[in-house]
Amino acid sequence: MISIGGIIIDGSASYTNIGTVLATDRLTGTGTFINGTNGSLSYSGDGDFDITSFTASAIGNTVTYNGTSDQVFRVTTDTDNNYYNVVINTSAAENDLTLASNITIDNQLTLTTGDVFLASNRLTLADGATISGGNVDSYIGIDGSGVFRQNYSTSGATLAFPLGDTDDFSPITALTISSATFGASPFLDFSISDLDHPSRDVDNTAAGGDDDGTAAVDYISRFWTIAANDITSPQYSASYVYVDADVTGTEANMIGTLYRTPPGEGFQDWAVIGVVNAGTNTVSISNGDAFGDLYAMDNTVNRLPIVLISFVAKVTESTVVLEWVTASEENNDFYTVERSLDGRNFYPMLTLGGTGDSEELLNYKATDKSPLFGRSFYRLKQTDFNGQFEYSEIRSVFYRGHSEALDISIYPNPINANAVLKVKIPSVFLIHYLRLQLVDQFGRSVNVKYQLGEEGIYMQTTNLKAGLYIVHVTDGISQAKKKVIVR
Repeated sequence: MISIGGIIIDGSASYTNIGTVLATDRLTGTGTFINGTNGSLSYSGDGDFDITSFTASAIGNTVTYNGTSDQVFRVTTDTDNNYYNVVINTSAAENDLTLASNITIDNQLTLTTGDVFLASNRLTLADGATISGGNVDSYIGIDGSGVFRQNYSTSGATLAFPLGDTDDFSPITALTISSATFGASPFLDFSISDLDHPSRDVDNTAAGGDDDGTAAVDYISRFWTIAANDITSPQYSASYVYVDADVTGTEANMIGTLYRTPPGEGFQDWAVIGVVNAGTNTVSISNGDAFGDLYAMDNTVNRLPIVLISFVAKVTESTVVLEWVTASEENNDFYTVERSLDGRNFYPMLTLGGTGDSEELLNYKATDKSPLFGRSFYRLKQTDFNGQFEYSEIRSVFYRGHSEALDISIYPNPINANAVLKVKIPSVFLIHYLRLQLVDQFGRSVNVKYQLGEEGIYMQTTNLKAGLYIVHVTDGISQAKKKVIVR
C-alpha cells in the first residue's frame, strides 16, 4: 500500500496501479494514471484531481472518493467515461460529489456517505451492474436536467435505485420487470419531479380513458418518471418512498397510481394498481403495463371546464402541429398552447380564442413554426371568462429539425475581473431554455451570476480569481464549451 499526499505524473510518464494507492492531497500532471486490474485508488484530497489521462475501467479495480469536502466525479479518458467499481464514502454527509460529464459504472456503485449529484449529466449502470448502500446521507441526487439510467438485457431481476432530489431521499426501493420484449439497446431512464403531478386533474373519459373527472383532494407533490428505450410490452411492479412534506389532504385515502399510455391506445390514462403504506410512506404498484409516472393520490381526477376529446402533437418537416377536439365548452374564453423542454417548466407560445359555450364538436389547430430540437413537451391551458384556468394532459414529440450546432462566441476574451462577459448564441436557439455553468481549470463548478438577454447570456465576473475557466452552455439537448481567461 502506498499512502502519499500528492502524486504528480508529467509528460509521457505513465503509472499503472495494481495495488493500493491512497492519495490524500492531489493527483495531477500531464501524464497518465491507470487504475489497473484489481487496483485500488482512494482519493481524499481537497486539492487537484486533474491528471490529463486517467483510466479506471479495468476489471476488478476500485476508485474510492472519501474527501473532507465537496469533490468532482473525475472524467476518465474512456469514450464512455467508464468506471468499474466506485465507492462514495466521504468524511461527512454534507460532502458531495458532482458529475462533470456522463459516467458509466460497469460493476458496482457503493454508497456509504455523501451524495452523487448529476447536474446536467447522466449516470449509467451497465447491464448487470448493481448499487449497494444508499440512505438519507448518501444517494443519487437528480438536481437538474440529469438522468439516472439502468441498462437491461432481460427480465426477472429486482433492482433498487437510491434516488433523491436536492433536498430529499426518495428512493425506488424495488423494481421488477417480470416480462418484456427487449430490443437492441434496452434501458430505463429515471427522473424525479418535486411537484404536484400536472395531469392529475384531467378528465379523459371522452377519449376512452377510465378517469371519472371528479376532483382529487388527496395526493403527493412528487412523482417518479420511468422512460424506456427498446423495452416494450412490459409487466412490472415497483415500490417507491415519499416524504411527509409531500402529502396534501388525507394520506390514508391515497392509493398507488401509474400515469402512462395504455397498450394499444393513443392517450394517457391513470391506472389504479397500487396501495400506500402511510406508516412507512411507501407506495407499491403491481401489474404495470407501460412505463410512465409513478404517483399516489385518491381515486379521482379533476376535469377541465371543457370536454376535451383529443389533444395531439404531430411533427412535420419543419413544424409541430397541435390539434384538439372538444365535445362541449362552458364559459371558455381562450386557449394558450404552452411548451416545455423538460416537461415541468412550461412557457406560453400562442393563444387561440375559445367559443364560450357550445355543445357541438369543435376542432382547433395551432402550429409551432419554430419547434425545439430534440424532445419537447406541449400542453393546453384553458382560461374561463372569469380568469380561472385548467391544464390538459401533456404531449411530447421529438423534432430532428434544424441541424445547426450550439456554437457560442464569447467576448471580451481575455476579460478583466469585475467586467461583464457576453456569450452570443445562434438565433435558432431559444434564449430562455439556456443554462450556463462556469468551471475552473481544476474541474470545479464556480458560482456566477448571469442574465439571459436578447442575443445571448451576460455573465458577471465579479470576484473571479485570475486564471483559465471553461464556459458551458446547454439547452438540455445541445451543449457548447469555450475557454476564457480572466485577468
